[in-house]
Order: sequence, then C-alpha cells, then structure tokens
Amino acid sequence: MDKIDRKIKEIKAEQAELDHRTSVEKEALELIGQCRFEEAKKLLDAFEDPWSKERKEKDDHKRD
Repeated sequence: MDKIDRKIKEIKAEQAELDHRTSVEKEALELIGQCRFEEAKKLLDAFEDPWSKERKEKDDHKRD
C-alpha cells in the first residue's frame, strides 16, 4: 500500500470517528435540554480516550 492509500485510509478512519463524536455530542445536547445533566456528562466524558489524546499530540507537533 503506498503513501496516498495509507493517508486516505487514515482520513476515512478519522472522519468516521468525527461523525461518531458529532452524533454523541448531539445526543448530549438533547439530554442537557431535558435537564439530564449527569447522563450528558457521562457521554461527553467518553471523549477522554486515546484517540483524542493522539489527535492532540499530532496537532501539537504540527505547531512546532
């Protein structure tokens, strides 16, 4: 697999993760609108995962 194919695969995986996160955020907003704050917080706390840390590290390296 060449470099372009690997990059395409990586971008598709990241887009799928972003789509999932957007869906979860929308669900959390609905819960907040229903005053179900604890449930919304639990959903949003799920974002503290290796993917978000990895993404932040990549962004930090790009700034250097």
